[in-house]
Amino acid sequence: MNKVAAARDLFLYVIVKSYDGRGAGFYISEKHVVTNQHVVGNSTFVEVQDYLGNVFSGKILAINRDADLALISVSQEGRPLILARHGVKLGVSTQAIGHPNGLDYTLTSGVVSAIRQINLNSNSHRTVKVIQTDTPISPGSSGGPLLVKGEVVGVNTAKNSGQLLEGLGFAVHADEVQDFVSQVLERMPD
Repeated sequence: MNKVAAARDLFLYVIVKSYDGRGAGFYISEKHVVTNQHVVGNSTFVEVQDYLGNVFSGKILAINRDADLALISVSQEGRPLILARHGVKLGVSTQAIGHPNGLDYTLTSGVVSAIRQINLNSNSHRTVKVIQTDTPISPGSSGGPLLVKGEVVGVNTAKNSGQLLEGLGFAVHADEVQDFVSQVLERMPD
C-alpha cells in the first residue's frame, strides 16, 4: 500500500469520546492511541470507536497540558501510524483526518505554512513546536493526525477562529509527540 493510500485507510483512526468532549485519535502503537488533552479533559476513562463502529474502553495513561496531548491505553488492538522522523518542509501537501461537527472520518487537505514555537496552554509559559497549516481543522478534528505522504507529522490541535484569519490551524509537531509518548512508555512496567 502506498503512503497516500495509507492516509485513506480509515481503520487506523478512531473516535475518542469522553465526558468532556469528542474528537479524533490514532494508534501510535498496537495498544495505545494519541489524541489531544482537551479532548479527554479530566476523564480517567474514555470510549473509543473504530471505523466499523466497534466501541471499546480506553484508560488515560498520561496527559501533557502544555503540548495538549493525551496517551490512551486501549482494550482493542489496532495498526499504528508511523511518526515522521524527518523534517517537514514549508509548502508540502498535508492531509488531516477527523470528525468535524460529527461528520465522521472526514479527510481534508492543505499545506504546511510554517513551523513555530507557540504557547498552547494559557496557564503555562512553556512553548511547544507546532506546524502551522491551512488544512481545515474544525471542532471534532482535534486529536487526529496531520499527515504528509501517510506519515504523521503532527496532531491537530487548534485553529484560529478569528473572522479574518481563515486557514490558520495548528498541529503539535511529531517531535513533541514522540518525546511525550516515549517518556510515558519508558515509565510503564513491561
